[in-house]
Amino acid sequence: MHLPAGLGIRIETAIYQGYRVPSNYDAMILKIIATDFSRENALKRLRVAIDETVILGIETNLDLLSKILYHPDFIAEDSRTDINWLDRQLEGGN
Repeated sequence: MHLPAGLGIRIETAIYQGYRVPSNYDAMILKIIATDFSRENALKRLRVAIDETVILGIETNLDLLSKILYHPDFIAEDSRTDINWLDRQLEGGN
């Protein structure tokens, strides 16, 4: 396991190297928060943090999160996303 660190990155988790995730675990085992003076820079930090994160032994959604962070709708200054946006993307819609 490798978790990101650095200026503007905060990690919230209870997992640690060797931790055994129970079969009935909460799906959110880790939260990565990125901050900066602009949304654009915070997104850059978050992309790097996601890319640096390594969790072995269980399936994660890191690839999906990375795709979301690079999607034009999410990057847009007016963030053209809503509560149903991800469902539409997963269904192949726009």
